[in-house]
Amino acid sequence: HIHKHTQPMLPDYTYRRRRRFGVGGRSGGVKKKMVVVSVGVCCLLLVYVLMASILGSTESPPSSSSPPPSQIPSTSSPTPPPTLAEGAGNSSPTPTPTPSLPTPTPSPAPTPPVDVGDVYSVKISGILSKVGDAEDPDVVSKRNAIREAFKHAYGGYEEKCMGSGELKPVSGQCHEWLVPKMGLTIMDSLDTMLLMGLDEEYKRGREYLYSHVDWDQDLNVSLFEVTIRCLGGLLSAHSITQDPFLLQSAQSLADRLLPAFDTPSGIPRTSVNL
Repeated sequence: HIHKHTQPMLPDYTYRRRRRFGVGGRSGGVKKKMVVVSVGVCCLLLVYVLMASILGSTESPPSSSSPPPSQIPSTSSPTPPPTLAEGAGNSSPTPTPTPSLPTPTPSPAPTPPVDVGDVYSVKISGILSKVGDAEDPDVVSKRNAIREAFKHAYGGYEEKCMGSGELKPVSGQCHEWLVPKMGLTIMDSLDTMLLMGLDEEYKRGREYLYSHVDWDQDLNVSLFEVTIRCLGGLLSAHSITQDPFLLQSAQSLADRLLPAFDTPSGIPRTSVNL
């Protein structure tokens, strides 16, 4: 080993180079071990490759006692000889019959509109009758409590702010924030009143909308709020009652909302002028 203390005449850089390249010191022993291990691994890999090639070449061929595939009798039914009709004397192929297209199902007849006076229609009765726990006393009591809570809140709106946007429950004042005097809360509550069987409340709300709703206004409104509250309320109530007035009003509103999507990116604007 070459040490710095035994050869003080060597420059310092020479000592560092010898230590770096393994000439002396502990690093030389470690690198020798690494070389030995690398050579051993390479030898093992070479032996593995040779053994694999020898075993692959000494695999036993298939037994000569088994007959060749051509002599094995076939279990499938023999192919009958071609007849004259099949093309034995005629080279033209038999045309393939064209499958017939299925007959389109006729569209169902449109459902006649339900009378406005009979808002609690058979459709609603069918929905409630399909509820599995409709006879459960606990469920019935909860349903009645929710129904009374709605009647209390909507009754206050009818009494103080009928047709306005909303009622402030603490001050009792009316607030317009979307479309003035267009019955925003009424539109937002139509389907709820139908599902709860509140016929009288629905009739009064529907009559107000029929007399006051007019979408032809120079008014900027929120696209999101008008879509979910006005358009959604009208369409959901129409899907239950089939009232043509609700559908016509929803169609008029939707046509006025479409220009909001006429943008270079396709992303709608946040507001639109009716």
